Amino acid sequence: APRRTMGASKRPKAAAPAKAATTVSKRAAKKGPRRKVASKARAAALVGRLEETAAADAAKRRPDRRFRADGLFEAIEEIAAAAPARRKNLPGTRTNKGKRRVEEEEAERLEAVLAHPAFVADPLGAVLQHLNATLPPAAPAEPARRKKKR
Repeated sequence: APRRTMGASKRPKAAAPAKAATTVSKRAAKKGPRRKVASKARAAALVGRLEETAAADAAKRRPDRRFRADGLFEAIEEIAAAAPARRKNLPGTRTNKGKRRVEEEEAERLEAVLAHPAFVADPLGAVLQHLNATLPPAAPAEPARRKKKR
């Protein structure tokens, strides 16, 4: 026979009687709609505040647009085409430690560039001057040849 715990009765418990339909007093019937309206007003105010803070956060995240980078993409393509061979003893990017080291070096380099007086005075001019000094001269374009008629 199964063990009984202390205080357990021998008879099974009867099911709880079903709850009767609840009646609402006149006062509660009047309060219900007012509470719903107030709750909806609070929710609308909360949504408004959330939208305002979301817009303010988005404005903070927008990049600072002090200068435009027109023409830099072509220069980047030229640099990538004429990339020199990899130098030895540079931090690798295969491990997280190497990635962090490269990131720190790049951040320091960017801060130095942004603080440079020539860049502060004329950002686009400074970048173009740097590219002209570091890139090899462009090869002259060959004129288009005409096809011979047969």
